[in-house]
Amino acid sequence: MLNAGYINEHDREDERFAGGQMTVLQQLRCLQNDIEGQGSRVAKALDPITKALHSSGNPSLEMMEHIKAQILLAHLQLDELEQLLNSIDERSPEIGNTTKTEERVI
Repeated sequence: MLNAGYINEHDREDERFAGGQMTVLQQLRCLQNDIEGQGSRVAKALDPITKALHSSGNPSLEMMEHIKAQILLAHLQLDELEQLLNSIDERSPEIGNTTKTEERVI
């Protein structure tokens, strides 16, 4: 079974190869979706560990490796987001210099 992160990445690659260039807004929306989905997968991976600890048991090595892998994927997605935000900042220095009346939400 394919996960949503793989499908989203595959769709983005198809769009690039088809000659389409994603806008920054599209990239941010894709990353937001990927990060939200990965957050859910991290939370789901924590459930069996929490249940094992609550019942005075020990989580299995497989459970621990699974959550570590999910956290690593989340970390990589956050790194990708950081790079995108840095590229926005480099292209538009005025974005970082917002005033109180001109707040930007990304």
